[in-house]
Amino acid sequence: MGRWIDYNNVLNTLSDLSKGVLRVAKAIKPKRTYNSYYLESFEIFKKLSKDIVDDNFSISWEKKNATLWLAIGLEKLLKGILYSINPLYILKNPEFKNSIQVFYSDKVFNDFELSKQKDEDVIAMQAAILMCIPISQSVREHKNVLMKIKNARDIIAHHDSSSLDLDEMIITLKRDFYPFLDSLSKEFDLGGQTNFFNNLHSKLAKISSSLQENAIKALQLKITAAKSNWATLEKTKTFNILKPKSSTLKILEKDFAFPVECPSCSNQAVVFATPIMEFDYSKKELIEVGLNVKELKCEFCSLEINDSRELDALKINLNPVDKPNIVSKYFDDISNEFV
Repeated sequence: MGRWIDYNNVLNTLSDLSKGVLRVAKAIKPKRTYNSYYLESFEIFKKLSKDIVDDNFSISWEKKNATLWLAIGLEKLLKGILYSINPLYILKNPEFKNSIQVFYSDKVFNDFELSKQKDEDVIAMQAAILMCIPISQSVREHKNVLMKIKNARDIIAHHDSSSLDLDEMIITLKRDFYPFLDSLSKEFDLGGQTNFFNNLHSKLAKISSSLQENAIKALQLKITAAKSNWATLEKTKTFNILKPKSSTLKILEKDFAFPVECPSCSNQAVVFATPIMEFDYSKKELIEVGLNVKELKCEFCSLEINDSRELDALKINLNPVDKPNIVSKYFDDISNEFV
């Protein structure tokens, strides 16, 4: 007769062995290294985290300083993401003849066929945002807020900053700093709790939460009010739908006005955008690389949205290809009315 086997004992032994293997694996797992763009952004975010928790924004200079460092930190972080995928992605001129000298000069022994002068200039924040959109859901969902921060930095650095609403920028910092970086950290395994927030994440989350709720409520109130307005108009005997169609058609004649479905009344609203231009080194000219959404306006229900956080929440997808068909349809509707 064969020997009786205690399967429970075998299972317990295997379980102990697997736990031991996991402990060894964790012990020998190499510590993650971060590129210099990441490391510099970490230092900035740790300081900003403390400032947010301590509310160190009592005077104008402190508000400007926080806005500038927020933009710089975000720019470095986004470049860090691109660099970690491929260092060439952060160069303005990523062509081989240039990039081989910038990043791999130790491999070059004959520079006869290479660029006479290596160009180490890197992309700006605007380009970094656009390049990260296809690879990051977090960046895509916060595109307008990121552009707002970028524009604020430009105003402070290059223009009369008295036109900038610094109080609004501090609200943006307190509201969006934590949720955006927390989401991005989870996407790319960046250890945000310590690397970004210096273990102040609970306090930062609480500060952000109240402001997030206010922003969502504000958007909901605007949509609800516009929906009510449209319901009233539809029941009015003197209301002529050709009037908002005509005004919408007139607005759409502008180059950077695009049709989208209104989130309130489901008619055609108009989104106003500005072109995002970058210099193409291969073509040696400025080219349009994207569109920056600035405002949504509906001629039917009178809904108007121009807050960057609210525009991000609407998840607007512009499709310029649809514009000619919408314009043509509205033109036909109006023309047939007068036939």
